[in-house]
Amino acid sequence: MDITIILPTIRDEYGVLIKKKRATVPNLTIFYLAAFVPQGHNVTVIEEVVEDIDFDVPTDLVALSVLTLNSNRAYEIADEYRKRGVPLVMGGIHPSLLPDEAVEHADSVVIGEAEDTWPRLIDDFQRGSMRPIYREVKRESLANLPHPRYNLIKSYKYLRDFRSRSPIIPIQTSRGCPFDCDFCSVSRFWGRKVRYRPIEDVVQEILASYGKIFFFTDDNFLSNPERTMKICEAIKPLKIKWICQLDTLAYKHKEVVKAMADSGCFIAFLGFESLNPITLSGMNKNFSKPENYSELFRIFSRYGIEIYASFIFGSDGDSAETVLSTMNFLVANKAKVAAFFPLAPYPGTELYRRMNEAGRLAGEKWWLSDDSERIKYGPNVKSGVELTRMAYKSFFSYPSILKRFFPPKKNMLLPLMYNLTVNKRFKKSDSIKAII
Repeated sequence: MDITIILPTIRDEYGVLIKKKRATVPNLTIFYLAAFVPQGHNVTVIEEVVEDIDFDVPTDLVALSVLTLNSNRAYEIADEYRKRGVPLVMGGIHPSLLPDEAVEHADSVVIGEAEDTWPRLIDDFQRGSMRPIYREVKRESLANLPHPRYNLIKSYKYLRDFRSRSPIIPIQTSRGCPFDCDFCSVSRFWGRKVRYRPIEDVVQEILASYGKIFFFTDDNFLSNPERTMKICEAIKPLKIKWICQLDTLAYKHKEVVKAMADSGCFIAFLGFESLNPITLSGMNKNFSKPENYSELFRIFSRYGIEIYASFIFGSDGDSAETVLSTMNFLVANKAKVAAFFPLAPYPGTELYRRMNEAGRLAGEKWWLSDDSERIKYGPNVKSGVELTRMAYKSFFSYPSILKRFFPPKKNMLLPLMYNLTVNKRFKKSDSIKAII
């Protein structure tokens, strides 16, 4: 049986499909799903942002990995396949939160984690008894999970290290996040209880991938500092380079940051979100203290790790001055990489509930529109999209890049390549969706 697994792209504000010559990191989910397909079946994996979908290629079953932002495109793809008589399955965060919406475009919807339900669905499909809904059996233990089908990654379609020519390999070592930020849907899907894979399993997966650079996709790699130390000790002999995501409490764990650097960490993604404590409080992110942000940069810089800083624009009170102060902060702290996002009320989140009750959603199902605006703002108030566009234009400008990268340091090549890539994207299109 031929099975096709697809991660849809999205359309920009003008209705154009967003395509890239190279993406930054391969999507972990689709290659992980491929690993759960029983032997004897042929699997094709397509990440649509870097590869076209040929609907005329014969296939027996199609599975779509769906997020809120790509759900509209996913429904287009699903409808096209079903029009051709090809059975279609959906899973991921968005269908898990809104299965009644997704099932209108699919023959079956997988709700939640798919390790047990996906193989069972395939078996049911072969027997002619595939059900419309499959609900997760959440695993308490994450031991002995199969390795993603890294052999299916087309490395030339992703950003690669100049020396090793290796793409950045995604690996998950834990699931869940102990925090409950009001804009985030992660805890609604993975849960607030963090579950950990055995460290030896992680090491074996690294070795099996033959990669040189890795991205640990855990929502908070520092949720258990003692475990983080043990992982660093275990992977240090492997001589790899790696990237991870942390919370802003990392300044309390200098010894862990040093261990991370010693074991190959060179970029850490930190969700600062805002320099305004009132804004952070409104996000239910009181643990994040702006007065400690510069200290974070100093600590990570001391050990040779670059911070990938994330900020969200569009909260009440945000303005052009908010963007300017954020840019000044990032330049002053020599931030090499950053990401900016317009505030988005994802379904299932507290932010969605508040915005819906206040009548401020751009649409009750704003994700079914190509428009980037998700929230209604008052007159003469710049939207989150407008502010985000301002931030990208400023941060990734040549003068900003020069200020932030001078004087040069080691491990700067990959961040510099990313800066130049985003600068080039912004010149081609002012679409925030295309840039992000």
